[in-house]
Amino acid sequence: MQIIPLFSKPLYVDKININTKKIIESLKNLNLSKPRNDSTLSDIAIDYNILNTSSLTSLKEEIEKACKLYLNDNLNYKNDFRITSSWITKTLPGQQSHAHNHLNSMFSGVIYIQSKKNCGKIQFQNLFNKTFHLQINSFNIYNSDLWEIDPSDGLILIFPSEVYHQVLKNTSDIERISIAFNLLPIGKIGEYDSQVVL
Repeated sequence: MQIIPLFSKPLYVDKININTKKIIESLKNLNLSKPRNDSTLSDIAIDYNILNTSSLTSLKEEIEKACKLYLNDNLNYKNDFRITSSWITKTLPGQQSHAHNHLNSMFSGVIYIQSKKNCGKIQFQNLFNKTFHLQINSFNIYNSDLWEIDPSDGLILIFPSEVYHQVLKNTSDIERISIAFNLLPIGKIGEYDSQVVL
């Protein structure tokens, strides 16, 4: 007997060895986000290309290595992928985000720079239509509509951009800081009359 996770949404989870204190120090002098009108929500980004900042070059290289490992070595795509946008997300104590997905990208990711227990898990949501809402004895990867991951410094997640996700409420005493990014394939995409080269 086997259960096949047919057409699943592959979530990449890994830990990158980075100096988060040095990254936070370099981010302090940059005006990268601002508070929203609704103070219960995470800050809104101002700069959507922060991984192009010279002080974050080594971080960008580590993220690109993780993307290659996930997309080329494990998912076996021939195409290379390019980071098309990147931004900082700050979630103060008491703040959270709405459920959302990312348009105009194929894969999205996040790396945690400053975190602590209870600083706001990331929650992934399965919003595909279902016919029945059954009672479940024990939740697992096959029957769950929600999946939560605790942030930790250096943790990187990469996932298909259409997957809905949100930051749950930060009930810690620190500002939760992460860097999010979007990816698009480059090179030849498609075949015959549907072919395009990016």
